[in-house]
Amino acid sequence: MLATVAMLKQEKEQILKEIARLQEENGCLKNDVQEETFGFMSLNKGKSGFRTKFYTGLPNYEAFQWLYSLCQNDVPNSKILIAKDVLLLILMKIRLNLTNQDLAYRFNVSVFHISTLLNKGFQTVAASILCSS
Repeated sequence: MLATVAMLKQEKEQILKEIARLQEENGCLKNDVQEETFGFMSLNKGKSGFRTKFYTGLPNYEAFQWLYSLCQNDVPNSKILIAKDVLLLILMKIRLNLTNQDLAYRFNVSVFHISTLLNKGFQTVAASILCSS
């Protein structure tokens, strides 16, 4: 009986060590994914304004933030993407004319989801910008 208890304690310690190792690995993987994910946060990395200008045509990240503040209530809702990412993909489609498949890969969503957001977003965002000016 004592041998069984000792063996169970040893197994418990090994399991706890394995759980701790897996939790650490999970944390590292989450950080890796977050760093590799494309989105509006990617605009603010590197040279000031270069990425924002390339992807959106806007002169800098502050201009993107300003534009978002104008039309944030009119950006189509997505259960997967935050509103700033939806605005970014709309601007990328306009500026770079990327395929919906390319946008789907970059934002890690389906082509159908991209198509739906673009169909709703072009009209609502354009109307929001025109009404603000």
